[in-house]
Amino acid sequence: MRLFLLITYSTQLEQSFLNDSYAQIIDIHNDYLSVIKQFDLEQSIDSMVTNKQTIIDLISNNLLLSTSPYVRYNPPYILICTNQQYVPSELLYQTIYNNKYQQKRDKINSTIDDDKQVKDTDIYSWFYNSPYNNKIVRVHDKHNFIKDNTIISGIDQNSKAVYAHYRASGGRCQFRHPSWYNWLTQHQQQQPRDQPLETIFAPYLDLRLHLQIAILYSAHCTVQNKLQTCRQPEILEMPAYSIQDTTLGSFLEQHCFSTNDAPCKTCQQPLQDHVRQIVHGEMKLVIRIKHVDKATSNLQKNPPSNSIYMWNYCEHCRESSAKRLMSPRTWSLSFTKFLELLFHLESFSVSSTRSCQHHIFRDHYHYFHSHQFVASFRLFQIKLKEFYLPKSTMTLKPFVFERDYYIELTKSLSVNGYNIFSTIVERLVEFKNFNLMPEFLISKIDQYLSQERIEQQIFRSLMDEIQLKMTAGNSGGGEQKRQLDAASYVSIDDQIVEAKKFITKIVQNWNTILLDLVQIIKKQEKQRESSKKIAIKVVPSGESSAEIASSVLSETDLFNISENSSALQSQPLTTGDTDESTIESGSTKMTSTADDEITRRTGVFKFLSTFLPTAENDFVPLKSPFNDDEHLQLSGKFVVNHRELSSIIAHALSMSEYEQRLNEETLLLNETSQEQNTDVKQQVDDNGTPLEDHQHIDLHFHDSSTKFTVKIFYAAKFHLLRQTILTNHSDEISYIRSLSHCKKWQPRGGKSKSEFWQTTDDYFVLKDLNQKESFSFSTFAPSYIEYITNSIKYNRPTTLTKILGIYHIQYRHNTTGENFKRDILVLENLLNNQNNIFNSTIPPIIYDLKGSMRNRFAVVDETQTDVVFLDENFLTHTQENPFYVRLHTKWTLMKALNADTQFLSKHGIVDYSLLVSCHNDEQQSIVFVGIIDYIRTYTWDKKIETIVKSMSSVGQSPTVISPEHYRTRFLRQMDQYFPVVPDEWHAYEKKFLDLSLFQTETMAANLVNDLPT
Repeated sequence: MRLFLLITYSTQLEQSFLNDSYAQIIDIHNDYLSVIKQFDLEQSIDSMVTNKQTIIDLISNNLLLSTSPYVRYNPPYILICTNQQYVPSELLYQTIYNNKYQQKRDKINSTIDDDKQVKDTDIYSWFYNSPYNNKIVRVHDKHNFIKDNTIISGIDQNSKAVYAHYRASGGRCQFRHPSWYNWLTQHQQQQPRDQPLETIFAPYLDLRLHLQIAILYSAHCTVQNKLQTCRQPEILEMPAYSIQDTTLGSFLEQHCFSTNDAPCKTCQQPLQDHVRQIVHGEMKLVIRIKHVDKATSNLQKNPPSNSIYMWNYCEHCRESSAKRLMSPRTWSLSFTKFLELLFHLESFSVSSTRSCQHHIFRDHYHYFHSHQFVASFRLFQIKLKEFYLPKSTMTLKPFVFERDYYIELTKSLSVNGYNIFSTIVERLVEFKNFNLMPEFLISKIDQYLSQERIEQQIFRSLMDEIQLKMTAGNSGGGEQKRQLDAASYVSIDDQIVEAKKFITKIVQNWNTILLDLVQIIKKQEKQRESSKKIAIKVVPSGESSAEIASSVLSETDLFNISENSSALQSQPLTTGDTDESTIESGSTKMTSTADDEITRRTGVFKFLSTFLPTAENDFVPLKSPFNDDEHLQLSGKFVVNHRELSSIIAHALSMSEYEQRLNEETLLLNETSQEQNTDVKQQVDDNGTPLEDHQHIDLHFHDSSTKFTVKIFYAAKFHLLRQTILTNHSDEISYIRSLSHCKKWQPRGGKSKSEFWQTTDDYFVLKDLNQKESFSFSTFAPSYIEYITNSIKYNRPTTLTKILGIYHIQYRHNTTGENFKRDILVLENLLNNQNNIFNSTIPPIIYDLKGSMRNRFAVVDETQTDVVFLDENFLTHTQENPFYVRLHTKWTLMKALNADTQFLSKHGIVDYSLLVSCHNDEQQSIVFVGIIDYIRTYTWDKKIETIVKSMSSVGQSPTVISPEHYRTRFLRQMDQYFPVVPDEWHAYEKKFLDLSLFQTETMAANLVNDLPT
């Protein structure tokens, strides 16, 4: 009866307010009782409590859950949202209704008798089947008056007695606890996962949940040039028509028009110089107060004492309604019900005196005038931020370029390859056509020409295979080709690498062959030149010309031409017998011979100048068509480029030596993990070497120009971690392929002095570590691996950016003398997932938040991309439009941050920050978050820095603080940065969530029930 009277009284006041606001409600039920009767709870209870879709349908179809007949609620967001991964398991109803309860229910149904089967068909079946029915209610058997179906001709005294006893029995259900609802709610909080579905869904339709409204209230001063938040956002719960509530007229008089209030304690300005914001659901009410000058104002004279004028203005039609005095009933309207009408009046509303067709609240300014002040009320639509934490697992998709890129690359590769083979043929032909070339060398050159044709045929076959894959799906020679899948492009990419390495090997081998030929010809010429300076020796009649030739060209010189060539046979020279008379008589002939020799020497030098342009020891080799930074002489599936550090890691991880040693380390790790109560750091192997040293793998490889060294820290442990993070074991190959290419990347605005690289596919980021950071993480890494593994195993939310490996890279270039040493950390790229979820051309806004206000302002050009803002930038950007979030989103975020920072604090980690990437468009607002830079530990140098800065800082806390203090400050600020916006289901959802996770008074300690002053 009290509830019915409250409903009737409140409805009359609401109708008065709507009339004063010139509002007309279309298609609304004026009879409140008829609205209640449209929903028969007993007829729908069975399906309602076993199917969440029924709840959604009932609420969507104008089910009345408020005491106001003009208010309609939206279905609970947690029942209709698609991002179920970030909804707390405490609120996932499909998991609550688990197989255990279903099996228990089936077992009960299979053993019940016929009478129990009858009970399952009536409207009380949800009481019978609930595992907790004995704790909530006792259901008696049917009364004899109901069981007896005998038709009695008349009503005797006995029948009257039975009927009287039936009415006095009070029904079949008797609750064991007087306040069973409060008891049940407490029981749900203790065991939310084990609750049957009906005890979870039933409170959604409880009218008592909506007798109050929860709002997010804040205020800031507008007098100073810079906006100042005077009252931090806090949640207020206001039950309607209670001692914590007030009337609309009282609120306007005391909090808008009063001049007796003390100034604000924060800014020392009057109350009228503040803008108030009340946020609820997806709407924000902004209240502004303006002082009216009596001399210049076009308003009427001040209204009578304690009277208020009210009117509204449509911003679309640019028309204002007539001003009228607020009626006493409107003045007495509950401020809670006033806010409820503003936020939830879903029925179409129009002005009853104008042709305006716009919503009376959402498209209109509402003004209230009293004394010398005018208060404006305006509703604005807001976008609640949807947070995405780092995913527990990763799926690596191969990165491929467009088809045109591969076509151009293939063309360039083909042209360069054939140019190399053409140059080889030209040089061999020049050797062959040289007039002083011995016949046996000419035969060998012919063999080289045959070898060149074979190698060119191999290259042609390789290029034809690439071309065949590129043109796959070409129908009828047309231009239209089917789109190749990623696997095809990966195969093409591998074959392109194979072709490049094949050409590099060809260049290297043929340079050796051509250099040997040049040296042999050069040596032959020198020997012929030296023989002219010696007295001419008469050849005995028994010596052959072949022996003379062998004195000029030794067998060792022939062997140096090619290691694989067989023993060369010297061809006999076609010269006649020489006698002494010919030699002695010939001064004239000797002169002519000298002239011929000069001519031959000129031809030799001219030929050698082709290969020896500058000096005798110089040789012009075949020029490789590829970048000098690429080390294509190294065998393997991937190309090593010493300018792309990740490619060095990729080559090391693809080596067979690494796989062999990794298997050994994995077996050793499994053996040590099986031993109980054993300190791993104190164990030693058979040689007395600590097992700690076995956890790292050193690899060495080199080519003709550079020597490389890669040290893989905790190789086996990180390999197992990657197997847990990556969706399947084959993704280890995808991980290596991802590291095969990277590019330099340096975010703008951040204060990190480290160098960064980003893989071409954007999956991973490489960070350069200094010596202290490298040492800190190398000792911290095993605990980190264990923490991340358990988080994934037990499905715990975490914000830690995943680290997939730490490596030491060193190389020395023999030619340039460059000596490079770096410790590299490979971690996931938090900004990559946003491209898979949020498709927008608008670049995201990125923040690096530490929770500190000292030196945390980035001065950058905001038009640039890859700009990273800091804490002070964040507060400036969000003062007018904070990062509003839903309760379950904030709870999930704070739960993850609380666990992660506790882990980091336990291991002495400081200086970490929360990376926030925000995307906005017309439909949604998505935020990606993750903790980064959790490398540095609170070592002795940090402790000294804390002491020194605390002594030098006056009135300010030092920037370097202990891990526990850093954690407390970090959590407190993150809690303030992302305020919770309550909705109509806030009172229900908060019962299942532990609000002690929230650090600030906003959510836990300051849920005050009075209006702000």
